[in-house]
Amino acid sequence: MDIELKDRSHSPIYAQVKEQIETQIGNQTVRSGESLPSPAALAQKLSVDKGEIQRAYFELERLGLIVKHTGRDFLGKRKSITACAKLRASFMNVSKSSKTALMTMIIAFWCASCDPFERTGPNSDGSKTREVEAIWSTFPRYDGMQEVNETRNATARRVLVSKHFRSTASLDQVKDFYIKTLSDAGWQLVEDRKMSDWGRDLGGHYFAFRKAGYELSIQYAGEANDDWDYGIGVSWNYLEQ
Repeated sequence: MDIELKDRSHSPIYAQVKEQIETQIGNQTVRSGESLPSPAALAQKLSVDKGEIQRAYFELERLGLIVKHTGRDFLGKRKSITACAKLRASFMNVSKSSKTALMTMIIAFWCASCDPFERTGPNSDGSKTREVEAIWSTFPRYDGMQEVNETRNATARRVLVSKHFRSTASLDQVKDFYIKTLSDAGWQLVEDRKMSDWGRDLGGHYFAFRKAGYELSIQYAGEANDDWDYGIGVSWNYLEQ
């Protein structure tokens, strides 16, 4: 599976990844039962934040185009395309003008029923979503950070709440603050790496923490993004426990 990203001003990274995988499913470049790379592996290959890939996979799963097998982890050891993909792929090949409201309703209903495993799990009652929200409610925001937007994705087996911020603070200031503050709160630093943009070093950086089954990631955009400076995500994944 090949993914070619365009400049971030074209569209968000997660949207580009989602659209390209969706297209490859439609033209059968990605076939039913074919394994997809894990979010971490694909993020490293593309030099982007793992949260972008996670969000793309979330969106594809919500459409019923990809699904994980029970008993397999989230690291891409076995990701397969559901039967829904064939139905939706056929639908995608029909001209836009002929896609009736009835067909749209049929596709939506069919895809919603494709992955019963995603509707059963520890977060079926929303408890894990509330725990992620609780982490955010006590999250120590660096002084002067202004929230730009928020994204939420949740199923019975995983939750991701991410936010983007504007800030004039340097990477060193923010990084030192969060390493100390989060470490004091029991979070363990598990990843710390530079991020490139099309092979160019624009100052981007990514670091992540884990605690009691939750992951907290922070991305510094550097000069690569005009809309936000820092992206912070808190996630929980049943299959990574």
